[in-house]
Amino acid sequence: MKGKILIVDDVPQTRETLKAVLQDENYEVDTAADGQIAFDMVKRTSYDIVVMDIVMPNMTGVEAVKKIKEYRPEIFVVMMTGEASDEQKSESVKSGGYAVLRKPFKLEAFLQQIRWFQQIKELDEQKKRQQEYWQSLSKWQKFKIRLKRKATPEKIRLYAIIGILSIFSFFIALGILNTIFKTKVTFNNMYQTIVGYLQRDEEREIKMMNNR
Repeated sequence: MKGKILIVDDVPQTRETLKAVLQDENYEVDTAADGQIAFDMVKRTSYDIVVMDIVMPNMTGVEAVKKIKEYRPEIFVVMMTGEASDEQKSESVKSGGYAVLRKPFKLEAFLQQIRWFQQIKELDEQKKRQQEYWQSLSKWQKFKIRLKRKATPEKIRLYAIIGILSIFSFFIALGILNTIFKTKVTFNNMYQTIVGYLQRDEEREIKMMNNR
């Protein structure tokens, strides 16, 4: 079943027609003849959507939607009417009705409204479950989830390229330092060799001078 819907209208034919259409769409459907009966049923059963006529005996749709929204603020209420004044329509929306369908309406338009509200309700419930799940997590779990969300494939490729370039740069720098070190050793050896030659030449000249 897609969800539970309550049809509220004082005209039996309207109730039965809408019930049959919604049942064909795989909804679970109940009906009520006036606002008071509808309110009593809402208190006993968790409906996803209430489809309610505005003008009814005993308790009007405007009065009923106020009581229903006070009792269950999250419920979606679709109003319908063929006789209500503009003031009544406006009041029904202010009281919590999400839409007003004017009778006679096309059944496909009616189903589109129901599907839309059902999707909105499912999204709201999904969001609520996600919030409850998030609240149940520890700080460390939240941190890991945030980190995972940020680690998109593009960022992973970018970090991999940066890592490879960093390693490559490190080895290049190491090679340059090694070359510099070897060059320095070679230079020192050449310097020592030249100094040695000069010292020996100087010693020979001193000996030659002493022999004279």
